[in-house]
Amino acid sequence: MCSSYQALRFTILTFFSVSIFFNISVASVGKTSHDWTPIKNLSNPEVAKAGKYAVTEHNLRAHTSLAFVRVVDGKIKWINTGVGYKLTIAAKNDNTSWRIYVAVVDDSIYMNCINCLKLKSFKGPIGSS
Repeated sequence: MCSSYQALRFTILTFFSVSIFFNISVASVGKTSHDWTPIKNLSNPEVAKAGKYAVTEHNLRAHTSLAFVRVVDGKIKWINTGVGYKLTIAAKNDNTSWRIYVAVVDDSIYMNCINCLKLKSFKGPIGSS
């Protein structure tokens, strides 16, 4: 009785393990970890941090004085070193109305990272409001 119970238990456990493996494999077909996906919570502090960094770094490189307003849209993807953000940012120059910029920022997840954020691109202004 005991050995048949163990055999049944082993069979069920094996069946569920294989089922879970195939469900995960099938679910991931056509969707890689390197695809851009919409950011659901644009008010997340990490998203705002990446947006502020993009504006600050752009100011240093281009010798401008843009002021970060907010992230108005964004996408995220996993990259080899952490996460990448593709952000649509509202920023203004002096007292002018804000304008839209698009920035790509990589955020490294390494523990010994000194400057974890890297500005990959900054384009705009695209329009105004």
